[in-house]
Amino acid sequence: MVHATMMKVSVVIVLMVSECIMAKSCEDSSSSITCKNGFVALPTSKEWGKVDVDKITGILFLKGQDGNSIGDLPDNAFDSCPYKKAYYVWLSGNKITRIGKRAFAGLPLLDNLRLDNNLLSEVAMGAFEGISKLEVLRLQNNAFMSFPFQRLKPMPVLRWLELQGNRVSCQGQSKFIYRSMIERAIQSCSIPEVITTRTTTTKTTASTTRTITTTTTKSLTTTKSLTKTTTTKTIVTVSRTTDSSTETNTIATVSASGTKSKSTATMASSP
Repeated sequence: MVHATMMKVSVVIVLMVSECIMAKSCEDSSSSITCKNGFVALPTSKEWGKVDVDKITGILFLKGQDGNSIGDLPDNAFDSCPYKKAYYVWLSGNKITRIGKRAFAGLPLLDNLRLDNNLLSEVAMGAFEGISKLEVLRLQNNAFMSFPFQRLKPMPVLRWLELQGNRVSCQGQSKFIYRSMIERAIQSCSIPEVITTRTTTTKTTASTTRTITTTTTKSLTTTKSLTKTTTTKTIVTVSRTTDSSTETNTIATVSASGTKSKSTATMASSP
C-alpha cells in the first residue's frame, strides 16, 4: 500500500516537473530573447517578460524549431513587443499564412527578417510599412503562387530577398542579392492590386436594402362652401443589391381620388 502511494506521488511530481520544463516562456540570453515551448501566436506584452528593454538589442527568436506553431501575423503584430531596439526577428518554421498591415512597424530598427519555411501565401497592403531600415528578407519555402513585389517599396535599403521554394519568380529569378535586382523586380514584376471587401451575412450571401420614401402633398381647393383635399402618396419600393446586379422594382403613385399610375420595372447590371 505504501509502495503504491509512493509510486503515485512520484508520477505526479514527474508530471509537474515536465509541465514546468515545457511551459512556454520568453527568456533573455545576452542581448537576445528566445520564446519557446508552445507559442501559437506572438507573445502578449506580459509574456514577453520583464527584461530591461535597453539590454535587448539583438535577436527575437520565435522559431518553430523551438516548439512554437505561430499562426497569422495580424495588423500591427509587434506593437506590443517592448524590445524596440531588436534588429533581427527569426520566425522560421512556424505556420504563418498571412502578414498583416504594418505587422513589424513596432520594431523600427529591424534590418533582418526571417519568415522562411512557413505557409505564407498572402502579404497585406502596407505589410512592410514602418521598417524602412530592413536589408534582408527571407521568404523561401512558403506557399506563394504569386508575389506582390510592389509591397517592397516601403523598404528602400532592402538588398537581399529570397523566394526560392515558392511557385513564383521574376524574369526567371527567385533570389535577389543586389538592390538593383530588387528595384528591377518592383518595376517589372509587380502585380495589379485587387481590393476585396468581405461581407458577413447570417442567412444569405446577398445584402438587401429596402428604402421606402413617402411623400404626402395636401392641396386645398375652395369652391364656394366646398373644400376638397387631394393627397398624393409616392412609394419607392424595394431597392435590392445582390452580388452581381442592382434591381429597382416598381414606383407607384396613388392619389386619394383613386387614379393610379405605375412605372415599369428597370434593372441595371453592375460589372
